[in-house]
Amino acid sequence: MNPIISNELNLFAQELQYFLSPVVLQDIAKQVGFVQRSSKYQANELIALCVCLSQEIASTSLTQLCSQLEVSTGVLMSTEGLNQRFNPAAVVFLREVFTSLLTQKTLFKSLTIKAQVGVVIPQA
Repeated sequence: MNPIISNELNLFAQELQYFLSPVVLQDIAKQVGFVQRSSKYQANELIALCVCLSQEIASTSLTQLCSQLEVSTGVLMSTEGLNQRFNPAAVVFLREVFTSLLTQKTLFKSLTIKAQVGVVIPQA
């Protein structure tokens, strides 16, 4: 993989962990219908596969993805089980996660700018 892209994905993963906790990710997953009941495969495992573990997810086999998932998270899943989780609800979930992250980053920058602009130093 291109080192620049790999570095960008690592930075993205760090931002994701900073702004969105596993509990928040699970809540988003329930809201959009990606997670409907409790299972061993949680919302943060999909994020780990798509962002942190497999930067070449489109060209990585399901067998390799299952192995990476088991090594990194301890979740053992069949290739068919993982394949079934890559569905329209997963797409909606990922879109909501990215939207939430961008919204939080924008709000954070906005607050920083307002704090800097809002300081008035009285003239002597």
